[in-house]
Amino acid sequence: MYSKSFNLAIGQVCEQVYVKAIYSVNYKQIAMKPHPFPFINERKKTIQFHLKMGAASHVSLSGTFNKWSTNELEMKHVDKDDWVIEIPMLPHGKYYYRFLIDDKMWIEDIENQLREPDGVVGFYSVLTV
Repeated sequence: MYSKSFNLAIGQVCEQVYVKAIYSVNYKQIAMKPHPFPFINERKKTIQFHLKMGAASHVSLSGTFNKWSTNELEMKHVDKDDWVIEIPMLPHGKYYYRFLIDDKMWIEDIENQLREPDGVVGFYSVLTV
């Protein structure tokens, strides 16, 4: 069996991919996103948040930047599973946030690896501007 190892760069992430045969590829932690979320757009002076949550009927963004308001930043359902919101650029600093699903369930941003314990049983997602 043919086996070769090589580096594959996608965005800023380099991961090792093992090709075991011509038609069989075993991918090991490959990041397929062109940029991380939340996405800070310096040119537009905005921050974009993204969530994949197909079963939701309503999603809000809430955090220290809006005093944890649950109805101020409602996300738009743009595709079958995708919810997005773009907010104005925040002052430099560290912010905590979560998504509120259907006014019932809080979840952290699974696309953001920066998290800190919330002091109870979960985590806050962290945004540093």
